[in-house]
Amino acid sequence: EGPEVVNHVEDKFHLEECKMCKDTLRDYLTSYCDETLSLLSGKEREDFQKAVPIFTKWLLRKEGLRLFSTINEMKKEKNPSFAFVYRESKDSPAESFVFIRSGLVSAAATCA
Repeated sequence: EGPEVVNHVEDKFHLEECKMCKDTLRDYLTSYCDETLSLLSGKEREDFQKAVPIFTKWLLRKEGLRLFSTINEMKKEKNPSFAFVYRESKDSPAESFVFIRSGLVSAAATCA
């Protein structure tokens, strides 16, 4: 099966856009990764630690990346989460939405 198609993803998941410049996003991702690493152990921790530089570099290079969270999730400890929306290319008609919780993809959807 492919990703779920969703209209108005912000409403469906009760999200607010967090406008950030690249430097602020880098700081947020560093904090998110550090907090997530503190929650993981064993192989899960090792795997996440290996993935951190790959996905943070990828996110920071994405043009037009939009970061989302709920007010509660941004402040909640012990379960860090965020979501992001991006287009595969500037000509792509649909956006891809990915929701991350505790270092793992919790949901993925194509936004019509």
